[in-house]
Amino acid sequence: LVYGDGKLNLELRENMEMLGDVLIEANKDENIESAVMGVSSIDPEKIKTIPLVLGERDILKVAATLPGIKTAGEGAMGFNVRGGRTDQNLILLDDAVIYSPSHFLGFFSAINPFTTGNVDIYKGNIPAEFGGRLSSVFDISTRDGNFEEISGEGSIGPVTGNMTVEIPIVKNKASLIAGARATYSDWILRSLSEENLKNSQASFYDGIIKYKHKLNKKDNFQLTLYYSDDKFSITNDSLFNYKNKLGSFKWQHKFDSYHSAEFTLVHSNYKYNIDYDSGNTRNFNFNYNIRESQAKLKFNYNPKALKNHKFKYGISSKVYTIAPGNIRRFDEESLIEPMSIPEEKGLESAVFIADSYEVTNKLLMNIGLRYSFYAALGPSEQNSYQEGTIKSESSIVERLQFGKNETIKTYRGPEIRASLRYLLRPTLSIKGSFNKTIQYIHLLSNNTTVSPTDTYKLSDYNIKPQKGNQYSLGLYKNFENKNLELSVEGYYKTMDNLLDYKVGADLILNENIETELLQGEGKAYGIEFLLRKDTGKLNGYLGYSYSRSFVKLDSPIQQEKVNSGNFFPANHDRPHDVSIVSNYKITNRYSISGNFTYQTGSPVTYPVGRFNYAGEEQVLYSDRNKYRIPDYYRLDLGVNIEGNHKKNKLAHSFWNISVYNVLGRNNPYSIYFVNDNDGDIRSYKTSIFSVPVPTITYNFKF
Repeated sequence: LVYGDGKLNLELRENMEMLGDVLIEANKDENIESAVMGVSSIDPEKIKTIPLVLGERDILKVAATLPGIKTAGEGAMGFNVRGGRTDQNLILLDDAVIYSPSHFLGFFSAINPFTTGNVDIYKGNIPAEFGGRLSSVFDISTRDGNFEEISGEGSIGPVTGNMTVEIPIVKNKASLIAGARATYSDWILRSLSEENLKNSQASFYDGIIKYKHKLNKKDNFQLTLYYSDDKFSITNDSLFNYKNKLGSFKWQHKFDSYHSAEFTLVHSNYKYNIDYDSGNTRNFNFNYNIRESQAKLKFNYNPKALKNHKFKYGISSKVYTIAPGNIRRFDEESLIEPMSIPEEKGLESAVFIADSYEVTNKLLMNIGLRYSFYAALGPSEQNSYQEGTIKSESSIVERLQFGKNETIKTYRGPEIRASLRYLLRPTLSIKGSFNKTIQYIHLLSNNTTVSPTDTYKLSDYNIKPQKGNQYSLGLYKNFENKNLELSVEGYYKTMDNLLDYKVGADLILNENIETELLQGEGKAYGIEFLLRKDTGKLNGYLGYSYSRSFVKLDSPIQQEKVNSGNFFPANHDRPHDVSIVSNYKITNRYSISGNFTYQTGSPVTYPVGRFNYAGEEQVLYSDRNKYRIPDYYRLDLGVNIEGNHKKNKLAHSFWNISVYNVLGRNNPYSIYFVNDNDGDIRSYKTSIFSVPVPTITYNFKF
């Protein structure tokens, strides 16, 4: 004690006390509290332990293990989300559309996992700012580079190598992240003894670069450039090549703490070509190209006077340009007649507004309205057909001529996005939503699975836009003591103006493509179950969905009816889908992983008999998609080994040793039929991986 003036010296000694692990969880109850339904998020860092084919860390393959998201088969391109078609998914990379998000004919994703930051998949309640697709939005964003020091990450697998580097251009203000991937599968193919495979070719590479600059406290901008290139040749006479190119520029400005704006300018380009050289007079080169440019202005407004409201509003406009294809002589000896289909052009614009309104502590509503407008533009020649007859060359009553940028046909309509959440308890909520969407672009394909050589068709004088309505209801529960999340969602979807094809349709280089197409209606319904555990020694998720998807092609014209005008299963109708993804941590450095998948076999049309017509024997087929190929199931196992975490190491390592298809299941990819010389029709099954595929992948980070 000190009672008067004077000096008192105190001596302090340092004493350290070790604390236990401190875990900070952000948005822990987001699944309960948010009003958005049917949204799934993927953390690219957490998926590194999931055993996948050839050891590649694949974001989109992991997405396909979630309830409601399916692929047509092993190694297939494209996704079917809640009974929708593959062209009904909007896949965005930094707001730019990527039309072919797969490499190697679907075996690998074209999205680099080392440069990816966030992946949000909307399959139920799509926010009003997104439009142009019926079923889902894959909103993928590239992460920012390191603003403080040089860092990087890479991997070396059996067929691919990946490297990412982050560089601070201006410390704490500007950064650059660049990633590149390539395959060396050509070297492997050339080393095989099988002559057919030895002379084949299959390779890809992609690169992405993102620059971000923080100008001041109110302004920042970012620029992203992406390029991918695939080449494959399974036969000696054909070489296929397809490429993605995209660029994205985004400027963000903060007016004040309540109001901010975001301006985005993007461009996407997808093209492919086929070089056919068989050494005869039928050699040719075929090209296809689709381009898309968009400008978008979006505002976020949280008014001070209306604290319970959060507004988003804006405007967007995009231009489509499609070169449907041209064929040229490959060399001077070729007798192929050169041909080019005129370009298609369309303008799609929209205004949107959304309000997140917290009515009470328990009731939250998201109400959004999007009004879209589409115009098919010239130059173009459009055919007007006689009503009540089959569209053909003989039923054309007038050929309409439209000049450059002249409006051919317009379509418009409101798109409603509404959802609500009601908290029954702090850890239990119920949600409902309604989605009305319009899509002005269509995929032309008569294959069961998506192919990189499929083409797109814009809505025009004869082709109407697709329209869809989806109703959803869900229950969400968190078990805090066990760190478990449970969700159950049901949905019902109707679709109009789905594009389909006539039997034997010729979709390539057809000047009157509408004569080969049919438009009908569809319906889909299902229920999805997801049990997830993200923490603890044992973590992962169990997903199950029961879903059905049907198509109806009815018409007053008998020749344009399919299955007598009744509903029939869609190509992607696979009722039962089970996925179990798990990881068990033995220690902080060692863990084992497992991945089990089961799916009902996809529909197929079988030959069921023969008949004689005009003196010739013909094959009689069943109703479309009446039968199914065998069910699909697969088990993958993996061991993960983390390197030690010494602070001053040059690089931190991670090993993944996995076996894909441990059971050696010969899962059918497709069924096809051959008419033998003896007159019998025989069925054959194709498979992708019919034996276990072991893989060792080395990952490092510095």
